[in-house]
Amino acid sequence: MLRKIYEALPPGAKSALKKMLGAQGHGESAFDRLKATNLANGKKRLDIAAQQFSERLHYSGISSLQSAVCLELGAGYVLSEPLLFHLLGCERAYATDYNAIASARATYQSIRNTTPDAVAAALSSLTVPSDFDLRLNNLFNISKAEFPEFLRRTVTYRAPYDGATEEPISRFDFIHSVSVLEHIPKAVVPPLLANFASQLADLGVWINHIDLKDHRDMKKDPFAFLASDTDWCEKDTDGRGNRLRKSDWLTAFSVLPLDTKCVFERKERPDTLPARLIADCASELHSELIVGEVILRSFRH
Repeated sequence: MLRKIYEALPPGAKSALKKMLGAQGHGESAFDRLKATNLANGKKRLDIAAQQFSERLHYSGISSLQSAVCLELGAGYVLSEPLLFHLLGCERAYATDYNAIASARATYQSIRNTTPDAVAAALSSLTVPSDFDLRLNNLFNISKAEFPEFLRRTVTYRAPYDGATEEPISRFDFIHSVSVLEHIPKAVVPPLLANFASQLADLGVWINHIDLKDHRDMKKDPFAFLASDTDWCEKDTDGRGNRLRKSDWLTAFSVLPLDTKCVFERKERPDTLPARLIADCASELHSELIVGEVILRSFRH
């Protein structure tokens, strides 16, 4: 009942309520369990995460992670992607986050909410290891009591980890993030990108799926924070996004010793763009400003 009431609230009222309860953004809060459960039932359910992950790899021209050392940057509440690294035969799976919010309970739930066949089908376009069926069956046969220890053995979790200031963790053949970079304060973006770029091994690949929309109301008002009269401020970066556009991200990556390309973009309707824009966007083409999502692929030569 409470969730139905919450969903019926206008976006501004939702944001105000989250702020009041300390639940806006990605920091630790009393609502972590609810957030994690919702993700485990939704986009972080293992078969759904597998389908989306497979699509990102397809756009990036990658078919295999066998024997790779892999990192999920900003892993969040549910460690679905690191488990996919494991299923795909990686040498070692790592996960980092600014806050220690990963939930073994919710990660286990993301597995129990689906079936082995659904996960296998979602990954069917990729090259899987010879023991894939064994890995998959073992994952689905782990008991709830055994799962936390399995997760600790399978995924090296580093959180809290400040990617802009702390020492590198390892050398990674593959780094992946989903809806993470848009929540990084603008001033922190350059050192954070430089740190993780330094951790990418020779011939390594880094994929970032970045959501460029205003997270307060992504469906009805996806670019509200670009309006000249916006109520957005820097402290809203974690909850609503940092307002950086596709061109800003390509510029930020261009100074790194990497070859970065946009391999996918999704645009919103032109009428969702505010009539009057902030100064930073005044000279941008509207066709570029309405880009709501991008996938950037970076190679180290």
